Formats: sequence, C-alpha cells, structure tokens
Amino acid sequence: MVEFALNSTISSSSGFALFELNYRYTPSLNPGLTLEPGGVPGVKHFVACALQNLADAHNAIIESRVRQTHNANRRQCEDDAFAVGDPVFVSTSDLSLLKGRATKLLLKYVGPFKVLEAHPNTSTYKVELPSQLKARNLHDRFHRSKLCPYHANDDALFPHREAHMFYDFGTPDDQEWLVDEILAHKWDRYRLSFQVHWNQGDTTWETLETCKDLQALDEYLQLISVEQPSDLPRKNASP
Repeated sequence: MVEFALNSTISSSSGFALFELNYRYTPSLNPGLTLEPGGVPGVKHFVACALQNLADAHNAIIESRVRQTHNANRRQCEDDAFAVGDPVFVSTSDLSLLKGRATKLLLKYVGPFKVLEAHPNTSTYKVELPSQLKARNLHDRFHRSKLCPYHANDDALFPHREAHMFYDFGTPDDQEWLVDEILAHKWDRYRLSFQVHWNQGDTTWETLETCKDLQALDEYLQLISVEQPSDLPRKNASP
C-alpha cells in the first residue's frame, strides 16, 4: 500500500507520478471493490481498513512534502541574513586534516571571520580566512550551508564569557614529515602495518608500502632480530 501511495504521488522534480511515466495513467486509489450484502464481516472489515490505510499513507506523503517545502523555503530566506562585514563561523567539514587527527576531535565551526563579499542570489559568500586555513588549501568562498551566524556575547547577562576559539591546524600535508621511530607492528591477516612516531609528535599506523624505504624500519627489524618484514612475529609486538 505504501508503494502504491508513493508511485501515485506527483514528483515535484518531474511533475509526474511514477505510474504516469510507466503506464501513462494513474490507477484509482479506490479500486471499486464491492461485496455482497451477505458477505463475511471479517473480509469486509479487512477491505475497508486496507483502503483507509492506503488513503492515509497517500495523504501523509503529500503532507510531508508540503512541510519539507515550507522548511526549505524558510531556510532559503535566511540566506539573505549575511552582509559584507558580518562576522560568521565557517564549517570545518571540508577541511583536510593532519595525519592521525581524528575527525570527531575537530571543531565543527571555527571563527568568527568577516564576510568580504555577499551574493545572496547564489547563496555564496567570500570570507576573510586566516593564514592557517589558507595553508590548509581551504577556499575562501562558501555556500550558505557552510556558514553559521555569529552572535556576540551579552556582557550584561553573561560577563567575561566573550572568547575567541583557537584551533591548532598544524602544517599543511604537502610539507615534509620526518619519522622519529617505529614503535610497533601488527598483522591483519596478511597485511602488515607499523606504528610510526612522527617528528611533529603524532603517532599513526602506516602500511608496509609506506614504510618499506625508511631507515626507521631497518632499525625496528634489527631490534626485533629479523631480516625481513615478512619475518616479523604474527603476534603484535613492540621492541
């Protein structure tokens, strides 16, 4: 019944119901089922409930689409809120992360930064980014969905709460990272990985392909007393 209700609802994108595109007509929601006056009461009740459920599902789909359209139009109106000079927060969803930096530890928004150009008709804004974000190859033009309005603190209600949020974005990934040492290894069936300690202080797990030419790997093999990486014990270990 739900499938029938979906296929008979006109799509806002195509302007047609799926039934119309497939069969060139839309079947009736009421198939015109009739029962003899002396029919079984249980069968009559089942048919009545089935038809009512089908109509309710169809109405619920239409109501949901009207509600979604209303919410989308309301958010579209909010796109005009930003003007040149307004402070905004920028989403970090498109920000390239450092090696070993967990996404859940990254702030959802950073800022505030000043709006340099506003194009409400296309929901596009140019933001004045600091050098740390430019070094991370983050473009300075954003869609409205990637920005969040900044609300200044009310010192009368919340004194001494005005503060700027800083975040250590580190150096860009295109800069050279040096390996201090390899700390451990682990086997995932036939795949070998190494725990690498970088000169920037982070520790990550890297594949054999990444570490095969490192001097730190030779030193690690010497500490384990093996000649080849394939000879490393299957039991995960560290020197």
